[in-house]
Amino acid sequence: MSRHFHVTVAQCVSLIGKVDENLSLAESLCQQAKRQGSDLVLFPETHATGYSYRDLYPLVLATAEDMTGGMVRRLSAMAVANGLVVCCGMFERESGQFFNTQVVAFPDGRVDRQRKGASACAEADVIALEKDRRVFEWEGTRFGILICADSSMGDYREQFEGLDISLLLHPCAGRILNSGMSGQAALQQESAGLFEAGCRLAESTGLTCAVANPIGFSGEDHYPGNSWIVRPDGGHVRTPVSAMPDEAGPSLATISIHDTQCAAAK
Repeated sequence: MSRHFHVTVAQCVSLIGKVDENLSLAESLCQQAKRQGSDLVLFPETHATGYSYRDLYPLVLATAEDMTGGMVRRLSAMAVANGLVVCCGMFERESGQFFNTQVVAFPDGRVDRQRKGASACAEADVIALEKDRRVFEWEGTRFGILICADSSMGDYREQFEGLDISLLLHPCAGRILNSGMSGQAALQQESAGLFEAGCRLAESTGLTCAVANPIGFSGEDHYPGNSWIVRPDGGHVRTPVSAMPDEAGPSLATISIHDTQCAAAK
């Protein structure tokens, strides 16, 4: 037997330190994703807390929670209420350390996580790392997660080959320095190059690859979007990119991936 597993990327602004606003937006987008028939929705890196390139440590101190905190409980409630897997980033606190963590909340109430394994410049003295990749599974679809700079880890392909996944989720938070009409042409060119690289990755690995980036003004930085999902056969969906993020709103992109490893076949 086979089934179609529907994956959605949520492209939205992640406001710095505004946890309640960020999670309220996530709730609304989860409802929209479910209406589109989604089984899994991917939010950007640290969507729940926002991300600061200038003052990361104070933001982490103010927002980080452990896996029993209010952020995780709300994400779990979204997953259960909408009957879909919710993958959303936050800053996590455990045993005196901080982690950049992508929470994976399941419709059956289970909650899991993938911690970031490679640090960006702003994170070097703030975030603890876990390089080992994990496998997650829902209704027979097995997936793994790379968080932004994790794509620089030299062994991530070998790790995922051993985990037998069919779906790779890549939440990111890439800002832009030059916004406005003058930056739009360069942004479109950069966006196209990144998407083409994603297509090559999907083809070479045989994985469906899903990337979620923020769009809009976070209160500190502009984010251009550039979220997409591409299958190994070249089928894809993309969201808009914009060098005028103050005018950009949230958007969703959903695609069906064909997976023969479904629960009913076992």
